[in-house]
Amino acid sequence: MDDIVAAVSDDHTPLDNLTNEELGERIRQVLQEIPEVQREAFLLKEEGGLDFEEVGAVLGCGRETAKSRFRLAVGKLRTLLALDSPAHKKVANE
Repeated sequence: MDDIVAAVSDDHTPLDNLTNEELGERIRQVLQEIPEVQREAFLLKEEGGLDFEEVGAVLGCGRETAKSRFRLAVGKLRTLLALDSPAHKKVANE
């Protein structure tokens, strides 16, 4: 799970306040909110340790499509996690 945490964490974000365990759990929850093809690409790359060529072969698409799906997943995960951050919730409630 540490690889997944590293994949979606920027160096200095509101996510810094969460422990890796808390962030890992939140990532697992948020993964269910992104499109399946993006989730599959992300999990095959991050948990499965596959390269993009292998991810594409498993998903029945090309290397660049697999890479695109992975990047879209990372972007959506970052956005969803940021929206769930305490700092965002505080601003939204003001």
